[in-house]
Parts: sequence; structure tokens; C-alpha cells
Amino acid sequence: MGFLKLFKPATYGTLEKKGDHLFASGEFGPAKQHYEKALLKLADSSASDTHRHFERITHKRYQAVEALARQHKATAEDLMDAGYHEDAAELLKVARDLSAHAGLSAEIESLLTRCQTAKTVSAHEIEDESISAALDDSQDADEAYFTVLCSTLPEDIQIAYEQYGDAFMSGYIALNQGSFEVAAKFLTEALAEHQETVTHIHLELATAYLNLGNIEKSRTLLADYIEKYPLSVRAYEMMCDIYWEKEEFKQAGELISRCPDDIKTSIPIMLLMGETLFRSGSYDDAEAFYQNSIRYTGWSEPVATALARTYEAMGLSEKALASYGEIMRSCKSCGQQVAPFVKQRYAELTFDAGDMSSGLLEIYFALCSEDPENRSHYFRRLSEIYSRQGYHEEAERYLKFAETDESEHT
Repeated sequence: MGFLKLFKPATYGTLEKKGDHLFASGEFGPAKQHYEKALLKLADSSASDTHRHFERITHKRYQAVEALARQHKATAEDLMDAGYHEDAAELLKVARDLSAHAGLSAEIESLLTRCQTAKTVSAHEIEDESISAALDDSQDADEAYFTVLCSTLPEDIQIAYEQYGDAFMSGYIALNQGSFEVAAKFLTEALAEHQETVTHIHLELATAYLNLGNIEKSRTLLADYIEKYPLSVRAYEMMCDIYWEKEEFKQAGELISRCPDDIKTSIPIMLLMGETLFRSGSYDDAEAFYQNSIRYTGWSEPVATALARTYEAMGLSEKALASYGEIMRSCKSCGQQVAPFVKQRYAELTFDAGDMSSGLLEIYFALCSEDPENRSHYFRRLSEIYSRQGYHEEAERYLKFAETDESEHT
């Protein structure tokens, strides 16, 4: 009779455990299937407190489905990068059908549109043999890539970049590929060709030097550039990075204060001023600045996030939690995906406040797939929450997941 136990029907508990192991291993599709089977078994079960079990497993199924959709989206993006737009589109359609998250669904739709556009362009290229032949030439390929890089820039800057010559093109391509030494070489050559005036080459060469750690050369180029192009937010951001690195907070504040009124109340510039106050340790001033920014220019997610972070630095956990909660609600109401940082800070502060609800479980489940680098920590949080809810077997299981994940990354 012993061998007949092999054919004993699985219980909802064993199916749920298998789903947990699959989820922890990143096998979200099989995990989803096991949770669904567990829910069917639970419906026929005579277990006590069925509602709580159903709610728990339903949460797990939801997280597996969303994680699977994100996994398909990531794979589709890799396929798009490799030029397989038709295959990517099919995978994106599957991801779209899976996800119930408005923000993720919007991202998937955007990628589907890009796939369709790329397929249309590809069809035209195949029809035009002269274009196909030209793309086989390395120089023409570089020019095509350069054109794509420039296409995201304002029109006046695009025109300028296209007139700077071959050295600039090579340097700009290298810069965007992370080859900073090569970029500095070619951009220096391009600068010499236009040495009679300050150009946008200054900004790109300053970027290369900043990434190479040559702070002083970068600072000199940026100072000249800002004098001629005082509306360049990117230049202010780079210069502030230099001042912050040197702990020259007064100079950073003076630089921002001198910027033109046209951009002084823009979100990026306000964030630079607030960050300068924050990094200098002037938390009270940073708090007041962010609050005034919201009061006079309206609520915005980046400023609200910076304010919440400031509350944390001040030890005002309740205010920080309320701010992060407001951001979470705002993102959900308009269909945007909540930034992992905001979600993580909200979860941690909620946990510290003693809230052990199923809603917090859902957030930590989501973070397991959205922020895999910190997954072992989230597994430990799940273990602690289940333990406090009285699900000790669940708690032990997620503790083992955390220990396994940690051992694999040491």
C-alpha cells in the first residue's frame, strides 16, 4: 500500500509551497499555475479560516502574474535590441494580457507601438536596396547610429551636432557607449576644430572628463558653457555634482540662484537647490524649500519624494510615511508605476510602524521581482510578517528562501 501514496492528490498547501519555491527561483509562470491549482483545491477544502488562506494565495498569484508580465517585457526589450521586433511584439501581447497593472500596461503598449514602427521602417529598408547596401558600410552605419542618438535632442541642438564634423560624431558615439577615454580624444579634436567659440562640444567633453574623474577640466568647460548657454539644465546638474563632490555647497547654491528666471522654478532646478540644502545637512531649510515649492508651483512626485526623504533624515518617520503614501496613491490613481525606491521606503516605514497587513505582504512580493538585488531582505520581511500573523510554516519557508538567496550571492 505504501507506493499508493505517490498518487495521493496534492493539497492546496503542498501546491502553494511548490508555487512559493518556483516564485523564489524566478519561475513565475509555473508559480502562477501552482497558485491557481491551490485556489481550486482550497475551494473544495474543508479547512478552517478558508477566507484568510484564499486571500493569501490570491495575493501570491497576483504577484506571480505581474512578475511574469515584467519578465516577458524584459525579454521583449532584449529581442527589440537585437532587431527581432516581430517576436518581441508577440511576447509583449502576452505580457499585456497578463498584467492588471495600469502603469505596466501603458509601458507595454508603448513598446508595442515602437515594435510596429520598427517593422514598418524595416520593410521600407528592404524595399530600398540602396539603403540596405549603404548600411553595410561601417561609416554609414555610424552616421545612422549618430542620427538616432541625436533624434532625442532639441531640434536646434540636433542641427548643431550634425555640423560639428566626423571627430565630434565619433566622440559622441563613444561617449554614449561608455568609452570615455576614446570620447575625450575625439571630442578634444572636435573642440580644436571649433576653438574660436563656445559650442555644445564643451558640454559633451565636460561629460567625458567628469566620467574620467578629471574634475577641474570638466569644471572649466562647464563654466564657459553655462555663461553662453544659461538655460542648459544638464550643465547645472553636472556642475552641482562637482560642487557636491567637493562639498562646496555654498557655491552650488549661488550657481542655482544665478540661473535665469525661465528655469529657476522648473522641477529639475528646484530639486538641485533642495538637494544642495539636504547634502549640506540643512534639513530644516530643505524641508521648508520643498514645502514652498509644492505650495507655489504645485505638487509633483519628484519634489514630494525628496521631501519624504528629508523627513526621514530628520527622524520624522510618521511624516515620511504619510508623504510616501501620498505618492503611492497618486501614482495608482493616474496609472503610473510606483518607483521601487518609493515602494521600498513606504514598506519599510510601514513595517517599522507595526503594520503587518496583507497589503504590506503584497508590496514586498512586488519588490521581490522589481528589485531582485535586495530580494533576500524582502524574503526576510515576508517571513517576519507571516510569523506575526501566525503563519509559522510560511514564515520558516521564506526565511529559508532568504538564506538560500544570500548564500548564492556570497
